[in-house]
Parts: sequence; C-alpha cells; structure tokens
Amino acid sequence: MNKQQPNEEETLISYQDLEENEEDSPLNDTRLMVIRRLAAAGAVVFMIMFSVAAFVEIPIEELFEFTLKSNKKEQIYRFPSLVYVNDLYVHSGIKIKKNDPLAKIGSPQIAHLIAEYNQAKRKLDAFYAHDTILYHSQRRNLQLLLSENENLIKKINGEENQKKKVIVHDLKRSESTLKDADHRYQTGLSLYQSKTISDYELRELEQKKIQAQSALGMAQGNYTIELESFKHSLENFQIKERQLLEQLANIDLLEQKQTAELQNNLQNAYEKIQLNYGNHRIEEENLVLLAGSDGEVTYVLETEKEVHEQEILIRVLQNPSSMYAYAYVPPQRVSYINAEQKAILKVKTFPHYEWGVMEGKVKRVSVSPDANGMYPFEVEITDSKKIGNLLQIGMNGSLSVVVEEKTIFGIIFQKFNVWKDNQMGLRSK
Repeated sequence: MNKQQPNEEETLISYQDLEENEEDSPLNDTRLMVIRRLAAAGAVVFMIMFSVAAFVEIPIEELFEFTLKSNKKEQIYRFPSLVYVNDLYVHSGIKIKKNDPLAKIGSPQIAHLIAEYNQAKRKLDAFYAHDTILYHSQRRNLQLLLSENENLIKKINGEENQKKKVIVHDLKRSESTLKDADHRYQTGLSLYQSKTISDYELRELEQKKIQAQSALGMAQGNYTIELESFKHSLENFQIKERQLLEQLANIDLLEQKQTAELQNNLQNAYEKIQLNYGNHRIEEENLVLLAGSDGEVTYVLETEKEVHEQEILIRVLQNPSSMYAYAYVPPQRVSYINAEQKAILKVKTFPHYEWGVMEGKVKRVSVSPDANGMYPFEVEITDSKKIGNLLQIGMNGSLSVVVEEKTIFGIIFQKFNVWKDNQMGLRSK
C-alpha cells in the first residue's frame, strides 16, 4: 500500500499559516502586557481613591443669608434750641478720629450753661485752696489734743499703778502690825490670867491692838478712795477722748459732704452741657463739639450761621469695623452653629469674583428662637479685605460656616442612613 504524498498546494498553505502565527505572537504578548499594566494602574488608582474616601475629611458648610448691622448707632448732632455756628472744622466724607473737633457753636443758652459750670468749678477750686486748709488745721489741733489726752491717760495709769504698790505695801505693814498687836494681846491675856501682869498692862496691849485695827481700816479706806479717784479721773479723760474723736469724725464727715456736694454741682453742670450738646470742650463762652469715636462724616448742614432747634448739623457714621453680620439658623441645624467657628461672607453689592470675600467668626448664638422659630446668630467681621471702607449698615449677602468635617464614606453612609430611615417611614405608613 503506497503512502499518500501531500500535494504542492497543501504544503504552500501550511507554510503560510506558520508564517502568520509567527507574526502574531509579538502582538499578543504586547496586548497582555498592556492589560496587566492597566490592571495594576487601576488597582493603584482604586487604592488611592479608597484611601481618599476613607481618610481625607471634607468640610461640610452651612449657608445662610445675612444682613449687616452695627452695635454703635450713627452719631447725630442736633440741639434743643437755636445755636450759632462760629466755625466748622469738617465736611462730608472726611474721616475723623475720636475727640477730633467738629464745630464751634454758641448761644445764650450755651453761655448760661457755661457760666453755671464755671461758677461750680470756681467754688470747688476755692474749696480745695482754702477750706481744705481750714479742715486740715482743725484736724491737726484735735489730733494734738488727742495726743495730750492720751499722754494724760498714760500718766494716770502710771500713777495709779505706783499708788497701788505704795498702798499695798502700807496694807501689808498695817496687817503685820495688827497681827503682832493681836499676838501680844493674846499673850498678855494669858499672862493676866496667870496674874503675871497687871490689869493696866493688859489694857495697854488691848489699846495697841485696837489702834492697829484702826490703822488697817484707815489704810483700806484710803486705798478705796485713791482707786475711786484714779478711776474717776481716767473716766473723765476717756470721755474727753471720745468727744475729740467724735469731733474729728464730724470734721472728716463735713469735709467729705462739702466736697461731694461741690463735685456733684460741677458734675451736674457738665452733664447738662453733655446731655444737650454731646462731647465737647469749653472755649470762653462757646462749645467746641468733639467726635465721640472714630468714623466718617456723612452729612454737614450748609448754613452760614444759624442752626434751628432740632435741626441736624452733623452726622457721623461709625467705622465699618464695628459692623457685624446678622443671620438666622433653623432649629434643626442650630446645634451645628457655635461661637468661634470661622465664616466666609460674600456681600451681594460687591461680587466676590471681583472684590473677594470677607472673613469672620461666629460671635454669639441666641439660646431662644424668635417669633418665626428661627435662632438668630451674629458673626463678627475679622477681616473685611478691600471692601471694608465701602460697607454700609443694611447691606446683605450670604455667609458659609464650616460646621463639621466628614470623609466621603461618612457622607455616603449618612445619605444611606437617611434613605433607609425614609424607606422605613414609608413602610410603616
């Protein structure tokens, strides 16, 4: 049986297939390598994204609408009666500092108030110059009398102590004499009974005993009299001391009362001017009005001389640094707003992409809601940037407060929990 030989065509096809397989092998290896590298890169990207989602915290902000307000009101200079403007030191739009002069004004009413003030000041100055010297002299005289009285009290106490020593010594001597006389009498009595001495001698011993008893009684009486005398003298000096101290206290009280009365009169005269015309200084019979704080003059009356009753002469607006943002937070979010939290403020009048934003911090949060159930809170402006000098009371805008920070997973879980709670609520219905 003859073995079948392949023909030329089959041989040619097999050769071509082998060449094609050899050509495709490098391409297949490249594809596998690219796929592997893409998979590795994807794994790295996934791990990075997973780490970011798990560990990097994203700030969560709350947005609120705000209105600019100010704790300090606009200063308005107007007066209860006609005044005459002698000088104007400011004009509208000028920046001023506290105690800068604004205007010099005068009127009969002002002259009368200044006269009252000057009179009260003269009385107080005269009191300090003359009456206080008189009070000081009276006080010094009383203190000298007190010192003399104290010395006399010390002297009496010393004499009393010395006298007590002498009297005690005399009493002891009298007691000793009496004791000796009594002993002699008792001895003589025994001798008389044994008829050793005569009746005359016994009566003589008895007489000496009686004299010794009389001397002791007299010494004791003198001791009591002396003590009473010292006590009486000491009481008199103590009464005098109390009287001097009372006079000294009365002088101090009188001086304090007169000082307070004169100072009150001066203060009342000053406050009358302050109440009607504001911060000022006196120049002869005129008042120079002074700025109460830093700010900007927003209005000056155009007048040659007269300013009528209650007519506005000058308006001064406080610096923008005294402004704050006033906003409201709903009750379900009030626990997220706390003092010292940082805030970013955007004023509608000045677009933030052109003028920038302001920085601030939460100043205070109300503990009770308003009539609409909202909780007011204030944000202090810590950095007004380049729009600070352009801010005005009543401007509004939006502010954002960073209330918490969460990871992406935390946000997803929070959303999921909200969705789950909503689904459970729907099922319960």
